[in-house]
This record gives sequence, structure tokens and C-alpha cells, in this order.
Amino acid sequence: MKKPTSSVPRKAILLAAGFGSRMAPLSHDLPKAMMPLWGIPVLGHIVTLLRKAGVSEFLINLHHHPQPILDWCRQQNDPSLHIQLSFEPEILGTGGALRRASHFIDSDPFWMVNTDIAIDLDLNVLIDDFRRHAPLATLWMHATRGPRTVEINADGEISSFSSATPGADGTFTFCGLQLLDPGILTFLPEPSFCSVVDGYRRAIEAGRKVRGCPLPGAYWADLGTPARYLDAHRDIAQLADGPDGIALLSTEWKREMQRRIPKEIRTTGVVVLGSNVQIGEGATLTDCVLWDETNVSPGIRIASSIVGSRTTVKDDLQESVQVRMNGLPDEPVLTAVLAALRCQRGEASLTALPARGSDRRFERIRTPRSGGILVRYDDAKGSENARYATLATFLMQNGINVPGVILDRPDLKATLFEDAGTCSLQDALPGMTRQARRRLYRLVIEQLIALHRIPLSTCPPLEPGFDAGLYRWEHELFANHLLRDTLHLPEAGIRQALRDLKPVALYLLHQPLVPVHRDFQSSNVLLTRGRPVIIDFQGMRPGAAAYDLASLLCDPYVMLDDADRHYLLDVYCTASPDGEAIREAFVHAAVQRLVQALGAYGRLSANPATKRFERYITPALAMLKAVGGGTL
Repeated sequence: MKKPTSSVPRKAILLAAGFGSRMAPLSHDLPKAMMPLWGIPVLGHIVTLLRKAGVSEFLINLHHHPQPILDWCRQQNDPSLHIQLSFEPEILGTGGALRRASHFIDSDPFWMVNTDIAIDLDLNVLIDDFRRHAPLATLWMHATRGPRTVEINADGEISSFSSATPGADGTFTFCGLQLLDPGILTFLPEPSFCSVVDGYRRAIEAGRKVRGCPLPGAYWADLGTPARYLDAHRDIAQLADGPDGIALLSTEWKREMQRRIPKEIRTTGVVVLGSNVQIGEGATLTDCVLWDETNVSPGIRIASSIVGSRTTVKDDLQESVQVRMNGLPDEPVLTAVLAALRCQRGEASLTALPARGSDRRFERIRTPRSGGILVRYDDAKGSENARYATLATFLMQNGINVPGVILDRPDLKATLFEDAGTCSLQDALPGMTRQARRRLYRLVIEQLIALHRIPLSTCPPLEPGFDAGLYRWEHELFANHLLRDTLHLPEAGIRQALRDLKPVALYLLHQPLVPVHRDFQSSNVLLTRGRPVIIDFQGMRPGAAAYDLASLLCDPYVMLDDADRHYLLDVYCTASPDGEAIREAFVHAAVQRLVQALGAYGRLSANPATKRFERYITPALAMLKAVGGGTL
């Protein structure tokens, strides 16, 4: 075995070729490596860290959207900094990129680093580990963050990259930074797509040492999603104010970034502005990052959102991402949308709206003269998606307020609807007086009654109706994702809960069938000029009217009090010809609906992209307890 060199590693390979799919549409504005982290490209932070450790030669692999990286490299005027570029016509993965860069590697150890991470660590610790143990590679590990799928034995050597118990004590996350011996090339296939982890596995099987090195006190964050990108900005701001600081944000640079925020603008949390950002009077910014040359219209509210460069914001943003459309790929669906809106690409912006707990994607298209909501779907995951346009037309013909259809392209799995605005019933209720709240809900209930009065015989094809199988599926959703996976209740208790729910389903099965929305809660009612507009209706099916009514009045998103709930129940039952029967069925329907909602919250909260649904579990459980106790 070759004796390890005593010199400091001088070379580094930086991996910057990835598509950045999870960061789309931002990654079409800038590749992940060039996204600003507290005003400095992620790539710049990583190069600075490595330069301080003695690295002077870099090779950067490129594929997706390479021009911004090329431009950045040209702007570096340090004669002691040497950068090579390796363009991949077809993306090769981390292992394939390393094999392709073999001409850059000599006989000395070298670094390889992902460029979609925020990092602050002492690289000398990894260098010392490498010198002492002479492994094929030393990989930086994190003991608490990330998926923690790596197992390390008592000697500090990696024994598995695919732990059978990820997240358990003694598991670690590979942070995407490693110090390697050139011998790694022996374990990689000829240039083709592969992961460097594949090479590590082969090396371990051949008896070579691959070490994992946790660094207590080091900082690492995956920047792979918009939510994590925002979280990293908050983390770094907090650490910068701590006793030890953080290299990613000096006190002086933080002050400079804060000076960019106009004094008259109201801000909360961490707000980071790029250069030449214009903020209109009365705008409110909360926990957001605005890239260079953003223009925010007066009175706009932006919260937990990211705005791409040279973008004009004319609508409130909440947990959203907005970019200019002329930086996006030339997709057929976007071409069709722009043609329908009679707009040039350079005039339009696209806002990726928050995930709503389904496989559908919602995007707001804004043009100088019009706009719409683009719904993209995969009909292989649910036939209901293709019914959007047909149901919208049918509901409008029956007096139900729904967004009109601008464009329907089943061949592209997309529908463009009229934009009903950004304010939902859920958004409008805080601060509203009881009188105003009841007046608004009465308008919503009028729409619900109109829906339930439509004869099923006149409806276009709907989803299969509520039957014993569907009610049982909702019970199992509750048992598996809430009771078992989230609350970790004993199996005996779960079985008892399922037994207790059987009479609820049996009671509802004997109710008259009407067209039901199935998810008639406050976030699916938008308010346009004071008029309720119903959305997300593609899952309509025959069912019990009380199910929709319970969805509205026992809604964990808003938590109506008992007085409002009883008042609004009376409003519906008085106006409905089947009012008394629906009143009697209401408690059963409320239990069934809350069980379904809790199961969905448990499932969604396990996904980082929809973890925000976790906040509704506690109020939903409280309401279910109240229902079960007969207090409704």
C-alpha cells in the first residue's frame, strides 16, 4: 500500500453538473452551485473554504445550465487560482464524473465536494484522519442531520451505505465532501453513469478501508430544496450571532446585507436581498430570499419564499418560488400556455405554489394583461386529474363558482384555469368578527347546498363513490400513518380503534348519495371580490352530504368554535330538504372526515416538502376527541 503523502492536498473536484430538479424552477434561473447563499454563490463559499486549506487547482464538472458557472470562473482574477472545466454532454453521476476527470488526478490525495451544500468545517481534521489511517478515502459524516443511512464500525470504517435502520443511533449522513486516494479509480467503471458510492462499495468488498469521519461542531446543510435553502439562511444567521460565528457569514458582511433592506420596509425573521432589489411602499417581507434585481410591487406580502433574479412580484407569496419564464426550458406545455394567454415568454413570470398534499403541481402564470393557474398532473397516479376541465364546465353550468378553464391539454397532462387569487377562506378568517365570519360562511354553505342538490344522474363520470372499501381505506390511512407511524401506539390500541370506527362507516353507508367534493375545507375555498370560489374539485364522487359539511365545519385549519359550528350547521340543515337526516349524520361524518384528515397529515408530515401539515395534527386530534365525546 502506498504511504500517504505528508503534503496538503492541492487539488479538488467540484461536482456542479446536476439538474437541480428539486430546486426547479429556481435551478433554471441559476444552477445550484451559483445560487446565492447570503449573497455569495455556494460555489464561491466552497472554493474559499478549500483555498484556506491549501487547494489551488480545481476541476468543475458541468452539464445543466453551465453558462453562469463559466461566467463566474472568468471573473476570478487571482493568478494563483487554477480552474479546469469538464463538460459532460450526458450527465455521468459522481462516479462517472470522477472517472472522466482522471487526467486531472495525479498521485496525491485530492478533495471531491458537492456544490449544493452549505458547509463550515475544519478540513485539517479530515486530512489528519487520512494521514493516520491511509484509507482509500475519508468521508465527512454528520451524526444528526440528513437521512443517516451510513453505518461506521468501531474502527471508524464504513461498513454500510444502506443501513437497515436509517436514523437510528449510530447511523450517519454522508455530507458530500471527501478526501480520496487516486486508487479509487480502480473501483469505478469506464466513463458511464455511476455513483462514487458504487466504487466505495466495491472497494470495501475488496478489503480496502473507506473511513467515515464525523466532526462535532461543524456545520452542514443540504440545499437541495427551496425549504432547506431558506432553512440554511436562518441557520447561518443564528450561528453568525453566536459566540463562535461561522465562516459562511462574517459580522461585517451580515451588516452589509442588512443595509440593503430599506428602513421603511417591514421585515420579520431572516430577510436576504440581492443587489439592486426594489421594494414598493407598504410591502412586508418575512423569512425570504430575493435574488438580484427583484422588483416587489407596493403592498405585497412575501413570506417563506424565494424570488429569482430580475423578477417582478405582483402577487403575495407564501411558501412559494417565483421566477421569470424566459429562463425556463422550452417545454411544450409552457409554449401552449403562453399562446393561450397571448403573451411572449419574456413578459411572463411563473410562481411554483406550495405542495398541496397530492401529486399535482400548481403554478401561477402572470403576464402584464392576464394570467392563470397551471395544474400539471400524472394521470397514471389517478384518473381524477383528467376530469378537471369537464367538471369545471359542468359545475359552472350548475351555478357553482369555480375557476373557468382557459386551456385543457390532456395530451400534455395539464390544465390552465382562471386565477381566482391568493386569498383562501383559511387566510381571510384571522381577525374577522363573528358577524363577518358567519356572513362569509353562509355564502360558502350556499355553494355547498347547490352542489349537493345536483342530481347524480346528470353528472359527468365521477370518481367511484363512497362505499365500505373507501371508508375502510380512510380508516387504514389513519391507523398506518398517524397511529402507527406518527404516534407509535401499541398494536392492540390500533386494532381497537379500527373496531370502533366500523359502526361509523356502517352508519354513513345508509345515507342518501349526492355529489360530494370530498375535500371541502377552508384552503379549497378562494375568495374573489368577496365571492367564494371552489377549487380542487376533481375528486368529486357520490357520497353522504354530511361528509362535506363536516369537512367545512370541523376543519383543523381554522378550528371554528362550538357556537359558530352549531350556528352554521343550523344554516345548512334549515336550507336543505334533508336537513334533519344530515344533522343526525353529522357527528358520524365528522369522525370519519377527521380520521381521514389525520391519516393524511401523518403521511404528509413524513415528507420534508409537506412537513408543514404536522402542525394540524394536534388541533385535529382535539376536535376528534370532542366529536367522540359527543360535545359537537
